[in-house]
Amino acid sequence: MKNAGKHYIFGVFKFDLKMKLTTLLLFACLFQINASTYSQNTKLTLDIENESIESILFKKIEHETDFKFFYENSTLDLGKKVTFKIKKKRIDEVLKIMFENTNIDFDIIDKQIVLTKKNTIPIKRLEPSSNLDPKLLKWQNTVKGTVKDQSGQPLAGASIVEKGTSRGTQSDFDGNFSLEVSSENAILVASYLGFATKEIEVNDQSIINIELIEDISSLDEVILVGYGTQKITSVTSAVSAVDVEELGNVTNSNIAAALQGRTPGLYIRDGGYNQELSVQVRGATTIGNNSPLYIVDGVPQDLLNIDPNDIEAISVLKDGAASAIYGSRAAAGVIIVKTKTGKIKKASFNFESFVSFSDLTTTQKSANSIQSATIMNEASINSGGQALFSPEDFSKFESGTDPAYPNTNWKDEFLKTEVTNRYFLSASGGNERSSYYFSLGYRHADGIVKSGIDRKQYNLRSNLKTKLRDNIDLDVNLSYSISNNTAPNVNAGIDNIYQHMNGTAPFLPVRNADGDFQFFNEAGAYGRGFWNVLWELEAGTANTKNKTFTANTNLTWEIIDGLKVIGRYSLISGTSRGVSSIYKRSTTDGPTWFSDINSLGQTWRDNNQYNAQTFISYDKSIDKHNFGILAGWDVQFNKDSFISAGRRNFQFDNLLTEFSAPNSGDNDDITELNSNTGENALQSAVGRINYNFNEKYILELTGRYDGSSIFAPENRYGFFPSVSAGWLISNEDFMNSNSIDQLKFRASYGTTGNNRVSGSYFSNISFGTYYFGMGDIVESTATEGGVPFRDLKWETTSTINFGLDFSLHKRLLSGSLDYYIKKTEDILLPSPVPGTVGTGRTGPAINAGNVQNKGFELMLNHENNLSNGLKYGISINGTYNTNEITELTEAFSEFDTSYRVGDALGTVYGYVSDGILSSQAEVDDYKAQITSGISPNTTMGDIRYVDQNGDGSLNFEDNVAIAETLPKITYGINLNAEWKNFDIQMFFQGTGKAKDYRSNDLFGNSGWIPEEANDAWSSANTDGTYPRLLLFGQQTYNQNFYTNSSYWAFNSSYFRLKNLQLGYTLPINENKYIQRARLYCTGTNLFTVSDFRPGFDPESTGLSIPPLKSIAVGVNINF
Repeated sequence: MKNAGKHYIFGVFKFDLKMKLTTLLLFACLFQINASTYSQNTKLTLDIENESIESILFKKIEHETDFKFFYENSTLDLGKKVTFKIKKKRIDEVLKIMFENTNIDFDIIDKQIVLTKKNTIPIKRLEPSSNLDPKLLKWQNTVKGTVKDQSGQPLAGASIVEKGTSRGTQSDFDGNFSLEVSSENAILVASYLGFATKEIEVNDQSIINIELIEDISSLDEVILVGYGTQKITSVTSAVSAVDVEELGNVTNSNIAAALQGRTPGLYIRDGGYNQELSVQVRGATTIGNNSPLYIVDGVPQDLLNIDPNDIEAISVLKDGAASAIYGSRAAAGVIIVKTKTGKIKKASFNFESFVSFSDLTTTQKSANSIQSATIMNEASINSGGQALFSPEDFSKFESGTDPAYPNTNWKDEFLKTEVTNRYFLSASGGNERSSYYFSLGYRHADGIVKSGIDRKQYNLRSNLKTKLRDNIDLDVNLSYSISNNTAPNVNAGIDNIYQHMNGTAPFLPVRNADGDFQFFNEAGAYGRGFWNVLWELEAGTANTKNKTFTANTNLTWEIIDGLKVIGRYSLISGTSRGVSSIYKRSTTDGPTWFSDINSLGQTWRDNNQYNAQTFISYDKSIDKHNFGILAGWDVQFNKDSFISAGRRNFQFDNLLTEFSAPNSGDNDDITELNSNTGENALQSAVGRINYNFNEKYILELTGRYDGSSIFAPENRYGFFPSVSAGWLISNEDFMNSNSIDQLKFRASYGTTGNNRVSGSYFSNISFGTYYFGMGDIVESTATEGGVPFRDLKWETTSTINFGLDFSLHKRLLSGSLDYYIKKTEDILLPSPVPGTVGTGRTGPAINAGNVQNKGFELMLNHENNLSNGLKYGISINGTYNTNEITELTEAFSEFDTSYRVGDALGTVYGYVSDGILSSQAEVDDYKAQITSGISPNTTMGDIRYVDQNGDGSLNFEDNVAIAETLPKITYGINLNAEWKNFDIQMFFQGTGKAKDYRSNDLFGNSGWIPEEANDAWSSANTDGTYPRLLLFGQQTYNQNFYTNSSYWAFNSSYFRLKNLQLGYTLPINENKYIQRARLYCTGTNLFTVSDFRPGFDPESTGLSIPPLKSIAVGVNINF
């Protein structure tokens, strides 16, 4: 049977391989005694029916006797299933029966049994005889050394045998071994299950340290799936496992940022420095929250609370069959994360530290003072006015001696390089009964602006595993995270302040002659006030402290062979406290239009999530039929409560710490007092059935029945089924090619849902306050908190998926290809409300229509080891996805809307621009065609818009799709190589067929004379690519700059060097304290190729702060 040897002994995670195998072999190290007669005196009684040889050896014989088995060859027929019945037979008799018609031979050495492949040089005992060379008897050389894996971790229980003899030993708890060899030319054969066997020539050496390389190709890889794991050869749905080691040293605090571009179907967008990541699996399925469900160690949890260094494995569930088992929360896909656990070895420690230096990927380039004055003169004249700057003013700019005529670079004044310090320490270890993993992480970033930003994060984790009895395992995972973030608070925070930086004229000085902040321009005849961003950084502050405690326990009881009862109980408790302060104008030297009344606001929030899961699983094999059943109950309860309050008019700014501080005593100075408590629950019945015939034909059925308290009782319950099948073509008898390792076809269909709804199905009253005028009068209010949505039900997403997995030439080339159709019905949209209703708000969410995503995914991998010691790998993945709204309710046809049938979610609508009017004849013709909807001041240099329906009027009916914010193509390219002690990784990521909208004005708060304005249209520059220059709000200024049009839509496709990492492992020999030390340098977002609008990052959203590019220098030490 093909691939029979590719099997896990314990059917556990790939990432637990060494831990379990060390457990297997550790007994051989701890309990070696002289028992030369043991094999003769021990009798075995076995009744075996269709069970694999591997299971018999390691689960039965080793468990019931003192015999220990060792491999000398990794291609043995251990996966072959046999049937026999024996009573009181010696071990040699049992093995002869068992190994009949296999390629396995054996040699019994006391209690140790070495398994070899037949038709190889037999293992013979070296016994003294008269024919033996006496020189050979006199020469006895002891070879000592250590066996470790690639990461420098010792391998306990590794087998070291002198080739062609029975001389052998095993490494001890620390990986050390000592072996007497017969000749200085002896050859050692080192082996460890799951690792490639290695031969080492002694060459008269007395100390030999051996490094074994994990041999994944010899075993079936196991990956995370919903509520468990599966062999990758048995997976019939679209599941992508992310190689955590391939991510390298993650310098971002959120592991999701490191996943960008790493797997097909997963689109991650870095919206900017102060923005959350946007994560989508196979396109957008709804309006609003398209984020996948995150599962950490079996329970839903936010990834922000997980230290990236604590993560051991990640899987992305992409189609309905893979994620249907999570039901009403899985329409947007599921990302499963498993944290690290201890291994059976002596205590080991890992320390990592780095310092990174970060700047923005790009900034808007603005005109300097002289360029600004020139452009403004032309704009004023075009607006019907006079020149604002005289020749004398230009002379003052040029001389630079007048402090009222500076050339201030506000970006240099405002921005700086952010410095981040990171420290991480972990400890792990254990024995055959218990294991542990502890970690402590700290991260501090001082912000990208000169003052006001400070971000700290602490993470603590303890993962413990223990055997209460031989058949009862208990896992207890505890974690605690703290974030303490401080940021500027004036004008709604750092994002708006950043826009003010971009919108401040260069001829405004930072401070006046008295040393106070300057707010009014004194240069020329352009009298205007500006926000001074350096003052904004100091005029108010906001501090938020978040604490999250997680307790996750898992109890597994194996009642009989294959039958398990699993109970998981968890608590996630989060608390948050926010304090925001705004200081007086008089104490901060603020602008005259700013209030001279200080204020203090505080918010307290508590969130508790309780989860209880109880499952029964049963695995059984009957001849060639293999069955697996999982059934259980999953209950989740959430409670969220908050209270917020605000006071103002404190006597002094330094009292803005507690509400009890003295203030005016006027009740009107209590500006806010709100509180709320919300609860919801989800209870579910879960089931899965797996069937596998002869490792060729695979079938899986899953189902989940959900009940959610979010919806009204009549719409509360839903059933989410799935079916998937797989055909392992490579295991067919007609597939006898040595070039094809694996060829599998997959097909699946599954349904999932979305229960993330804002609002309630019952009415409620909201109490608040209202400010009149400039905030001098405050009144209490009571309003309807929201329109109830009694008839609302969850969205339902169904996915059809066809896939092909392949591996060629011992994984020299491997990959997968998938095609999918993903349909979402009853998408949730805010209902449109006519203005005549007078509510001033949107209606409740309704099930408004249907959306379809369909596309292709491709993954290719190439790995190779060259004879000169160079190891390299290439990985390429890509996705082509189209998104379309296929149906909308009639309610949307009556009102102007942002959603249209036939277009994609996230589409931007506006007029189609037809260039710039460059002659009077074009202007006359344009005005003759369009008699309504354009300014009477329209003239040469203005943008020309297309009348789509030809009715002579420009209105919302002429708005068409001008941009799609979701790219159709996403891809990633990873290159890595190792040579001697050096390693390098280059990761490229990008998008294609994407267009986004970016507009900011000339002289408004959103920007100050961008560099494109130097090519503005004028009578002397009729080929200019920028609209004519006008002062803010004059003539057609708003028509050109504040009208959505394709003129401001840019190709947002990009190609980016997302990560470059160089590493060097220090040559450490015979150091009893340090096992491994590696220095590395990592660069993130180092360069980008894009046709997007200059000064804007193609990933960022709107006018927000762009993402960061950074360089980090760090060290990893294992000891």
